[in-house]
Amino acid sequence: MASDQDPSDPQLPDSFEYSSLPDDGSSVCIRLLELLPGKGGEEIRIKLSPVSLSQEIKYEALSYCWGSAKTTGFILCNGKSFAVTANLMGALEMLRQEDSTSRLWIDAVCINQGSISERNQQVAVMRDIYSNANQTIVWLGPEADGSEIALGIIPDLLAVRDKFGGGWGNSEAPIEINTRYLEAPEEIDSAPGVRQLIQNTQARTAFLALLGRPWFTRVWIIQEVVVSHHATVVCGSVRLPFDDLVQAAWVFDSLGLQTNIGLRRLLEPLWDIWDTRRKYDDWWPNTMFQLLLRHRWCLATDPRDKVYALCGIANDAKTESQRNSEQLPPDWRQVVESQPLPTLVNNPDYGLTIVDVYTKLAANLLTSPNVGLDLFSAIHPSIPRIDGLPSWAPDWSVTDRFYNFRVSSKNFFYDAERRRPFESDPTSSIQPHEGGYSVRGGSVGSARDIWLSKAVAWRSEYLRSFQACRESHSDIRVSDPPQTITLSGMIVDVIDTVGQPSVSAGSRPYEFLMRVAEWSAIARDARLRVVAANEAAALAGIKDGEHMAIPAAPYLLSADHQSAIRAWVLTMMGGHVYVETEIHAHVGFNMLHRAMELSQEIVFYKTMLEIAELRASGGLATLNAPESSIKEWEAYDAETAGTLLAEAEAKLAGLRSNRYWILVERAKEALGVGMHTRFVVGKKGYYALVPAAAIEGDEIVVFRGGCMPIVVRDRRQIVGDCYVHGIMEGEVWKEELCREFVIS
Repeated sequence: MASDQDPSDPQLPDSFEYSSLPDDGSSVCIRLLELLPGKGGEEIRIKLSPVSLSQEIKYEALSYCWGSAKTTGFILCNGKSFAVTANLMGALEMLRQEDSTSRLWIDAVCINQGSISERNQQVAVMRDIYSNANQTIVWLGPEADGSEIALGIIPDLLAVRDKFGGGWGNSEAPIEINTRYLEAPEEIDSAPGVRQLIQNTQARTAFLALLGRPWFTRVWIIQEVVVSHHATVVCGSVRLPFDDLVQAAWVFDSLGLQTNIGLRRLLEPLWDIWDTRRKYDDWWPNTMFQLLLRHRWCLATDPRDKVYALCGIANDAKTESQRNSEQLPPDWRQVVESQPLPTLVNNPDYGLTIVDVYTKLAANLLTSPNVGLDLFSAIHPSIPRIDGLPSWAPDWSVTDRFYNFRVSSKNFFYDAERRRPFESDPTSSIQPHEGGYSVRGGSVGSARDIWLSKAVAWRSEYLRSFQACRESHSDIRVSDPPQTITLSGMIVDVIDTVGQPSVSAGSRPYEFLMRVAEWSAIARDARLRVVAANEAAALAGIKDGEHMAIPAAPYLLSADHQSAIRAWVLTMMGGHVYVETEIHAHVGFNMLHRAMELSQEIVFYKTMLEIAELRASGGLATLNAPESSIKEWEAYDAETAGTLLAEAEAKLAGLRSNRYWILVERAKEALGVGMHTRFVVGKKGYYALVPAAAIEGDEIVVFRGGCMPIVVRDRRQIVGDCYVHGIMEGEVWKEELCREFVIS
């Protein structure tokens, strides 16, 4: 047992002091510790000695969460007193053998954390440290919160996988379970193992508590698990393969054993870790930008580690010799070599400030042909940001999830030559799809097409490919040092009417729809305003739209109110038709889409009913409405409007009572439109879904070379990207209207 005495106690041995690591210039040296044998209750003793990283030596690497530094104990290191956190102490006590020595690498012990130069050197080779280890021990902590019960149901979950999902090693097993569960739920529900899981509330709660442990949220553990040849989870005295934990969690989720979307969020970190590991093992390019997006939710005590912890697994953050040793296929090499970042991230420097690291990285990415202005889509709309960070540089320390309209952390593939995502590459199997494009997979024979096919096999996404600037090229210039950027763009619209921010990401679908109904009323009023303005212009002899440099949104001028409804629903969806291969997400998406249409129709028919009553009482003139709208309203008397309203409300109620209504939560999460967004209407009537931080008077700008419109404040601050219906394919782009912006 470790001592918990005060380090100043004269009875304690002298404190351990590090010696510099040897440097022979030929290979990097690291330290390994030998955990000496002992029984429970005895003091923990270790020996620390340097070894060459190129030396063939057997050891295990520990992946763990440091825990609070306020709770520490003391062990003996080379006969000297050494302070360790309580969590590490628990790991050492559990890993110690009674009659044999264990050789380990543990960052808190093997790296002199007080030396910046040593930290810089050792962090740069951590990928090699974990990949050279015989195995990585994932220490989740001692038994607590029913962990023994949680670990006890893993064999049952794996049995369900084997019975219904095609067995071990089948990456499509969860999808097969989802499909069968929707087609014949009684078949799975009645299975003995499943029935017990459904009825065992205590086990379900314990399993979620296990996956909610701090280890799953730390940024460093991603690289540690991803590069490991074999990872073993240890919780208390129980050991199991990391792959078993992932597969069990997947079955747990596929069966819907989590009770709501908030609890399901506990599973998402595991999915992202597994996604990165699988891509790494299968030679899928993982760029720094992709990794930063996928693991943005991760926590780090030092915000600089949000970047440095991902260096070892980012293809474009490796030196040329490292890329050559990995023998990437030629078609993939162009993706990572066109965006080299070794000078910044391959040599971590803890002497730099957080602002320095994030700003230099942003400058590299902005001038990269693979990322460019797509970087603006990674700017979190939260306020405040790290003090001193330019508005054009993402704050990677922010872990709160939000929705961005351009970049997907799941499947975002860049074509280095075209500067466009592969989903828009005509050489791949991209087929037209209602409301967007579908990635069908297939193979034309190139590595890139195989890459796409593998992506579709894992998760098929139906995405719109936006190009608001058409084929224009960016003219961005970054100041030296990187403090401001200068670029050209055109102002499309100015935010005029602002809806309330979206409800929280974990809200119920009906709460989300209520906020959507509020936004729907804003859309209705905007249509009336734009139509009235257009009619006034027509009376003055000006043709439709010619009284403004950029015409009003055409969907607001249509005589068919359904045109405006369709535009509004697509705006709510961020323009995407997004469907996962998981059938439950497809079903949920369709239900959400229909529910949003019905909520818009309900607002419309309520308005028609109110107007019919006004018309009957002679009060219609008080509305000061445009003539075309009055003609449209005449088609709805009180009886007709009331009937249509009742029908729409009944249909929405029917959706809400549907047995699959809970699946709308999945679709809402997949779309992400409920996270940190708000609906606005511009002065020209354009419908837009913008960051929640946007305010009235902010300008919507399309920059040269930018696929997405960007919300800009005071012509010098980036707020974030947005979806503006009717301009996303370059419909209003005009080079001659561009002006220069200096963004700080």
